Amino acid sequence: MAGKGPALGAVIFGLRARARASQNRATVFLVQLFLTVVMGLVRFVGPPLWQGYQRGLQDAAGKREG
Repeated sequence: MAGKGPALGAVIFGLRARARASQNRATVFLVQLFLTVVMGLVRFVGPPLWQGYQRGLQDAAGKREG
């Protein structure tokens, strides 16, 4: 029976290599997901916030002038 098939150490090494590759892919996916969410927030929430900020500056300048 001994000597047939791959050695146990080779199997464990292969499983660890597959797990490492899978974890790397998952990390890349999560980073991309996070960046996509941040870009979406900037795209859809940013302009109204910026416009409000600009209006606030104009109001403050108008109050200062008189």
